[in-house]
Amino acid sequence: MMPTMPTTMTTRGESAALDELLSRLERLCSLLETAAAASRPPEFYQRLVGPNQPAMIDYRERRHLFVWAPAAVTLQLPADLGQLALAAGSWTNVGLRQGTPVTASTTTLLLFKATDEVAP
Repeated sequence: MMPTMPTTMTTRGESAALDELLSRLERLCSLLETAAAASRPPEFYQRLVGPNQPAMIDYRERRHLFVWAPAAVTLQLPADLGQLALAAGSWTNVGLRQGTPVTASTTTLLLFKATDEVAP
C-alpha cells in the first residue's frame, strides 16, 4: 500500500505531476510484486566427475551456479581458464560460462545448485 501524499499543492501543474508520479510508483510496485511471485526455486543436480569423465556447466536457465564437494578437490578447466579449487563441504560460486567442461584429477561426486539467489 502506497503512503498518501499531502494535498496542499498550489498549482494544477504540480498536482498533475504528483498524480503522474504516484501512478508510476504504483505501476512499479505492481511489477515488482509480479516479479517476486514469479521467482523460480533452485534446481539441484549431481554429476560424477573424473579425469576422463567431464561435467558440463549447466545453469538450468538460472543466474547463478554453485557447486559442493564432500572432500576438497581441484577442478580442471579448459587450458585458458586454469583450475577451480573447491573446499570440502562448502558451496562455491562457479562463475563459468554455460557449457564449460570441467574434470577432476580423482573421481568425485559433485552437487550443483542452479539458482537466482546470490548466496547458496
